[in-house]
Amino acid sequence: CLTTWRRPNVSATFLILFGENLLSIIIFLFVFVTFYCTTQNICKFFIFSIITFGMNINYISYQPNIYPSSRKSTAKPSFTGGIIPEALTHVHIGSKADGFIGKIRVRLADGGEAILNVFKKRMGIDMENYKIINDYDELIGEMVMKVKRSTYVDPCNSSPVGPNYVFVDMLKNYTRPGTPDHNPKIPHHKDIGTRLLQIAQRRSDEALCNGELKLNSKGESRDWYLNVIGMKQEFPPEKSMYHFQIHNPNILYLPPEAKEPLSRLRGGL
Repeated sequence: CLTTWRRPNVSATFLILFGENLLSIIIFLFVFVTFYCTTQNICKFFIFSIITFGMNINYISYQPNIYPSSRKSTAKPSFTGGIIPEALTHVHIGSKADGFIGKIRVRLADGGEAILNVFKKRMGIDMENYKIINDYDELIGEMVMKVKRSTYVDPCNSSPVGPNYVFVDMLKNYTRPGTPDHNPKIPHHKDIGTRLLQIAQRRSDEALCNGELKLNSKGESRDWYLNVIGMKQEFPPEKSMYHFQIHNPNILYLPPEAKEPLSRLRGGL
């Protein structure tokens, strides 16, 4: 007699052969895949660590207590002149990330010099904060500035300042006696305002504002801006007694003839 051929059931055959060990096979595959992926990640981590070991992306590092500190007011600093490592002389300040960006040299009121650290922080769109701190984390000076740009030129505007400029919103030297924010615990440091204005001028050049600066001067520092920095009143008071003063006479700007002298004042950045 003839027998009918039937197609074998592959699923049934698989269950018969491996049914008892199916759960073990699944667990083995899961463990193997997990171990393989973990091993690959660990290898990539070690390779990246070896390649980037010792690299400094910003090519600059904050190393305090290298130079004579301004805290030692009784001893004269031995550092006089020379080149400061990590100085801001050739630094593009606008491209620096938040944090330590470099060092500056200033004078001490009782004689000698001090090397201070400059820190940057972005506060919003085109607004930046710069702090000057010594090696003891004491705040010496501070500035808030804003880069103002405009594509519209008002033909009726009689201001000598162009539409693009840097406005210094706040500038303080916390060690200067006679100021509202004076900290008597820190020795008097000079040139703090000069260095901060030079930073603002550098940012104005970097932002294609041609070094234009404007600020609202305070009563105790107005003469310093006019006589030392060389700034001028944007709208001088009217000489005639019959004219009303509608503009703020404390708004000062940096004229073209004072831009280069400011950048070189006290040795520059």
